Amino acid sequence: MSDNSAAPVGQPPHFHPLVGAWIVTRHADAVTVLGNPDLFSSSAAFAGSFQQLGCPADIAERLEAIVPAGTPQLVASDRPQHGLLRPLATRLFTTARIEAYRPIVRDLAQGLADDLAGPGPVDLHARFAIPFSARAVLRVLGVEADRAPAVEALAASASLLFFVQLDEAAKRRSAEALLALEEEMAVLLDARTAAPRDDLASALARANASESEPLKRAQLIQLLLDMAFAGTDPVATVLSSFMLRLLATGGAWRRAAATPETIGSVVEEAVRLASGLRGIARRAVRDTEVGGTPIEAGATVLVMPGPVNRDEGVFPDPGNVCPGRAGARTHIGFGYGIHYCVGAPLGRLDLELALTALLERFPDMRLWPSQPVAFARAPLLTQVGRLLVDPGPRRGG
Repeated sequence: MSDNSAAPVGQPPHFHPLVGAWIVTRHADAVTVLGNPDLFSSSAAFAGSFQQLGCPADIAERLEAIVPAGTPQLVASDRPQHGLLRPLATRLFTTARIEAYRPIVRDLAQGLADDLAGPGPVDLHARFAIPFSARAVLRVLGVEADRAPAVEALAASASLLFFVQLDEAAKRRSAEALLALEEEMAVLLDARTAAPRDDLASALARANASESEPLKRAQLIQLLLDMAFAGTDPVATVLSSFMLRLLATGGAWRRAAATPETIGSVVEEAVRLASGLRGIARRAVRDTEVGGTPIEAGATVLVMPGPVNRDEGVFPDPGNVCPGRAGARTHIGFGYGIHYCVGAPLGRLDLELALTALLERFPDMRLWPSQPVAFARAPLLTQVGRLLVDPGPRRGG
């Protein structure tokens, strides 16, 4: 499958020389690492500047003019900086606010699903998972519908800089996309600050203005960038990976179509089995141990969500989709601890509405019989790059 489940499950932490990190695959060990941010640093595990990330110097200078190096990020900050960002971000993702976006996300999912009708083969990854995940989060953030495809393309190109080994020419193209995306988020923030609407960028600007110590403009732009990245590639990865699992397992797709009342628990299994998270990196602040294994200060520790979410001691029959399983939300598909994904409510909504739109319309969908799957490999993840299906007859929806 297109996740990191191939890593060994149930082993104590072990050092991987090619990765240069201690690999964590047991659930209890993952909780130890992710639940102790003062012992396992998030910020020390990430690049500290755009040039360290591989950006050409001229583009790095322009990037840092908008978001200076060292501006805290939700996913790459420790306390106390993290505590300055998270409360504001959390206020944006209340259940009531996310539910208010349901019609927008549902219409998007249904429109893209309707476009799949017709004879196969249809690339479900390219024609549904990628555009849906990107446009859903961008629309909710406040990006105009006519701008969403272009911004979607920028996010896709910019993300390569973080996760793929690139040659110098490709690094420049990816860095230029990151700069353009940063500029898009800056324009969006300024526009919504001046004239608020019913979107997350406006909510962010309003909430920040009410703070006793408001965040700086650069910090708000970084928060919007964090949201844009977190809501695109991971959701697409979960969708395509989970669809592949259901369609490749005899009868699983039809069973899901026949039991729409289980969609909430099906979504939870999707996140558990097809987590969009690439290994979660931390760095040991001092000498310590994890699961009985000594870890030296400065060592990188890599928590692998795939095998962690298949720990048989926590998830009986771990490789199968079991809607309604006990303790379903103990998975780390959305992270754990202070870095648990603040956008999890939106991620769950996206997956629910995407799967519902497909299940309602195409209950007889099946994999295309000839070479239906291709994988796109990146560090710490093997992603679905192509998912060919025969949608089958379209039903009502």
